[in-house]
Amino acid sequence: MVPGMLRERYPDLTIAHFWHIPWPDWDVFRAAPQAVNIIEGLLGNDLIGFQIPLFARNFMECVENAVHAEADYENGIIDYKGRKIFVSDFPISIDFQKFDILAGRKETERLIKRLKRRYNLPEFIGIGVDRLEYTKGLIKRLQALNLFFEKYEKFRGRFTFIQIAVPTRLQEPYLSYKRSVDALIEKIQKRFGRNGWSPILYLSKKFDQKELVAFYRMADLAIISSLYDGMNLVAKEYVASQVENKGALILSGLAGAAEELEGSIRVNPYDVENFADSISVALKMPVDEKRIRMQTLRKQISDNDINNWMADILRSIVSIAEIKSKNCLYAFDHFGRITKRLSRKPPFFFLDYDGTLSPIVETPEMALISESMKRLIRRLSRRFPVTIITGRTLSDIRKRVGIRNIIYAGNHGAEIWKGGKTIQIQQPEEELQLIREVVEKLKDSLSDIKGVLVEDKGITASIHYRNVWEKDVSELFSRFWSIMSAYKNHFRVTSGKKVFEIRPLAVWNKGDAVKWIMKKYGKGFIPLYIGDDVTDEDAYSAIGKTGITINVGPNAKAAYYINDSDEVPLFLRKLLSEIRRNQT
Repeated sequence: MVPGMLRERYPDLTIAHFWHIPWPDWDVFRAAPQAVNIIEGLLGNDLIGFQIPLFARNFMECVENAVHAEADYENGIIDYKGRKIFVSDFPISIDFQKFDILAGRKETERLIKRLKRRYNLPEFIGIGVDRLEYTKGLIKRLQALNLFFEKYEKFRGRFTFIQIAVPTRLQEPYLSYKRSVDALIEKIQKRFGRNGWSPILYLSKKFDQKELVAFYRMADLAIISSLYDGMNLVAKEYVASQVENKGALILSGLAGAAEELEGSIRVNPYDVENFADSISVALKMPVDEKRIRMQTLRKQISDNDINNWMADILRSIVSIAEIKSKNCLYAFDHFGRITKRLSRKPPFFFLDYDGTLSPIVETPEMALISESMKRLIRRLSRRFPVTIITGRTLSDIRKRVGIRNIIYAGNHGAEIWKGGKTIQIQQPEEELQLIREVVEKLKDSLSDIKGVLVEDKGITASIHYRNVWEKDVSELFSRFWSIMSAYKNHFRVTSGKKVFEIRPLAVWNKGDAVKWIMKKYGKGFIPLYIGDDVTDEDAYSAIGKTGITINVGPNAKAAYYINDSDEVPLFLRKLLSEIRRNQT
């Protein structure tokens, strides 16, 4: 309710809110007696952040149903009472470096030895660290452990699972849940415990961070069995503490962290039998496979740590504040200002493809430009120079657009085509040879793994594994990193959702391409750039006040914005018409 109260008292204030727990869909949320009041209060914000895209979409669905506001799902914008509220996902993280450094200390190694002696721990160790509440799925976890010890007798006496669970709410239904957990642990202890060995070490107390890190580092596996969780930072803390890359992460697909952490062993906590089998898989997993999986997990978290999370949110807040202060203007409301600038110099059009000329779709292959948009670009190109600039390969974008007499800039501007030939490739022949070499090695090495796609973009490459079977992912990781480790001084590898992106360490961005094209072909013209995402911001910065920059959706790096890709052809047609009228 506070954002709404602040908005009422301070109408011009920039307000942001991060909702760290899951947001339910409308069918669940509408049962809340205060549903409308909660929504109206939250719509006092300028920015609302959620852990994962699903929760952001659920919120927008609830807004549409509760207060009948207009929600733009594609751009994450809600129009409500004459204001725009921005909705996005900001997956929270941890201070990776802090856990990594703490886990690597000699003091931690000594503490591990003391803990093993104190609790008489066996050969294999598992860890779970949770608040004692039903959303963490402790009952399902214990049921899986019970079945595991029943099915896999050879691990009796050799594996102990340490459950650290601290009661945080001393009221019902939490007290009843605690009694159920206590009873189930006692049952497992009586059934399997023998000769001083405990299958489960139950520690219902708080530990400081140094002790937790020691538990994390010494554990051969960690279990996250959440039934409904916004993120679950224990998963990330465990991975950050695995400095020896020897552990395995068993992760519920119902935790928000499952959206990010590739390399974990994914489980459905309700499928107790598969859950129990997954514990066995983790304990039997070859050392090399564990190492590859954990290296991948650690890179994902170190690349997206708490500092990046804070920076992403703060950048968004600053961007929104600048938009509110009229630094990014709605292009149609200020059309006269744009045409006035173009009356002095004619435009040189730079047009992004995905999300600008073509709407955002489920897969890149489905992004097709309409025939009416092609006709419009041809009309533009008869009077003004036009460049299509994209992250796609040069051959792909030329095939999709299929218009002669315009310039194409592919691979974010690293390769440029004009007049029937490629006129610029921003990469030395040595680097081109290396990327070809890498692609061929990857294709050869990964060819027998079903579902993998090695996308050769000429100057860059992408390895897609969305369709690879879970059981084959670790083998894919092992082969991929084995090859790429030899090229670490030449290429940058970034991981996305089921994809590895390989790019040279020094390669042009869209801003570099715009400056080069304008210098070579743009004398006497003013650059007019229309884009839609972060990669276009390099172009906005390069153009600055020397040209006109327009983003699909508000973006403080651009001078103007339009609401969505449907408005792109409307804007271009109106601009052509106005220029023609002014010239007659």
